[in-house]
Amino acid sequence: MRKFLKSDKFLILISVVLSVLLWFGMNFGSGSEFTKTVYDIPVTIELPQEASDNGYEIFGTEQLTASVSVTGNRMIVGSLSKADIQIVAQQTSSITTAGTYTLPLAAKKVGVKSDYEFSSAVSPSTIVVNVDRYQEKTLDIKPELVYKVDSGYYSRTVLDESSVVVSGPESVVSKVAKAAVTDKISGTITETRDITSSVLLFDENGDVINSKDLSMSVTTTNVTIIVEPEKELPIVVPLEGVPEGMDLSKYITVEPSTIRVAGEASIMDTLDSIPVEPINISEYDNSVHTIEMQVAVPSSCRNISNINTVTVTIDFSEFSKRTYTVTNFEKKNIPDGYSAEVALKQLEIELIGTEENLNAISEEDLVAVIDWSETTEGIVAGTTEMPVKIEIADGEAKAWVYGKYKANVTVVRANSA
Repeated sequence: MRKFLKSDKFLILISVVLSVLLWFGMNFGSGSEFTKTVYDIPVTIELPQEASDNGYEIFGTEQLTASVSVTGNRMIVGSLSKADIQIVAQQTSSITTAGTYTLPLAAKKVGVKSDYEFSSAVSPSTIVVNVDRYQEKTLDIKPELVYKVDSGYYSRTVLDESSVVVSGPESVVSKVAKAAVTDKISGTITETRDITSSVLLFDENGDVINSKDLSMSVTTTNVTIIVEPEKELPIVVPLEGVPEGMDLSKYITVEPSTIRVAGEASIMDTLDSIPVEPINISEYDNSVHTIEMQVAVPSSCRNISNINTVTVTIDFSEFSKRTYTVTNFEKKNIPDGYSAEVALKQLEIELIGTEENLNAISEEDLVAVIDWSETTEGIVAGTTEMPVKIEIADGEAKAWVYGKYKANVTVVRANSA
């Protein structure tokens, strides 16, 4: 051991250890100074009370940070973090109304660590802030996609998100005039397709608004492009009360006469026309009638033409009208236990048809039928008014009854006397 202690290797080892200890002592001693830069310190901005009371806010400062250099005791400075320093915007008292303000920044010590000094100016030295009132606006999202479909097909777009709430500075939100999805799809679309599209904001001139101060409740939405076959179909008017074998369709015209509809292929294959509500010809005499009618497009189809009503013209002017007196009354389907008597002995009715057909009909051919099976009120003892149906005994007669008729009928129970 004595030999080792006196050796050069031992002396070298001792020298290295002492040098290291001396270096640590010099650098971390209480009198040693050290400089470092603290980064990413959030910027604090406090509005004057008057501005806050008037509803003003500062926008776009959520990500604002700054840095500053500090000098001091190495151990203190080495342990400093951004939580120990506050960067404060100065001259905020100048904020009195909406606008853009440039504010200088200054560093401030917070916390218990104070044995250090700021050795540089804050970087950046100033910030620009936007002061305004908060505003929200809800807009429908318009589908403005550009694409092409095959001839004979109709397409429409359905958005998962139909509206967006835009919020932020009043001066910016007020410029937003429209929200839309505007993707362009190449090629020809032959079947239904789903895409995800970004929601864009536009001003009244059609320019895109890109403002970091704006917030949107949705920024993207799924868009379904539905592709369906389409057809142009005639609009038809169903007729009720037409005598058997008599064709009156040529006396009915419809304007517009056709309509374009689209829908699933399985449904479109079954459609050859689109009807309006049925017309009972007994309500129209031998003149010209013009009526507006609703088009009955199936709920599963799309009305591409956007035609909801049509003008129907009924021209029966070439027919004649004649009055007949009916004396033959017939009672049908009287419930068991009841009997009925018709107080009316004759009934004047009107028939419409060609002169030839009307000449072929005599009053003896006409029967006034009262049918209890066609009433929804049931039978009631006493005198009541019942609908009368006029039947023409000659089945070949091509004429129809104009108007509705009723007769007073006295009903009694069979066992009452």
